[in-house]
This record gives sequence, structure tokens and C-alpha cells, in this order.
Amino acid sequence: MKLMTNLARVFRRNDPGPPAPDPSPPGGPAPSPDAKWMPTHRHRKGGLYRVVGHGILEADRTQAVIYDDAEGTVWIRSAAEFADGRFESLGPETDTAP
Repeated sequence: MKLMTNLARVFRRNDPGPPAPDPSPPGGPAPSPDAKWMPTHRHRKGGLYRVVGHGILEADRTQAVIYDDAEGTVWIRSAAEFADGRFESLGPETDTAP
């Protein structure tokens, strides 16, 4: 019994325990409150959007553009649709190619 108690103490002392939970929300860390949201594209219907990344659509493995609006809604659209004239770039530094 004493051996079991000693072993339990050793393992507890060396066990770091479960990893701490990740404090960031799903989808990555939240932007800092003082970070200013700046649009990179205008939709043909007038909405302003910011490209935040590129990815691959799982269904057919085509390139995709990931973008958001000022309210924080995240959108995903195929790169072909994003580049077909629906969106106008607001500056030269807003490349949509992955």
C-alpha cells in the first residue's frame, strides 16, 4: 500500500495536468479592439469587404477567398467568383491570388 501511495505522489508531481484551454475564439484570435478594420474590396452592390485569407473549398478542391465585413461576418467564395467582376479592389496592395 505504501508503494502505491509513493507512486501516486511521484506521478502527480510529474504530471503537468491537462493543457490550458485556448482563450482565442474559434477561427483564430480576435483582433485587438484598437485595430481599425479597413476594407480591401467593394462589391458591385456597394458592400465593403476585407480579404482575410485564401483557402480550398472542400467539396471540389477549388481555390477560395475568405473575406469579412465591418460587422465581423466571415464569408467564403470561390476565387473565380471573387475575381469575375463582382468585387472591385480598393487599392494596389489588395491582391486576391493565394
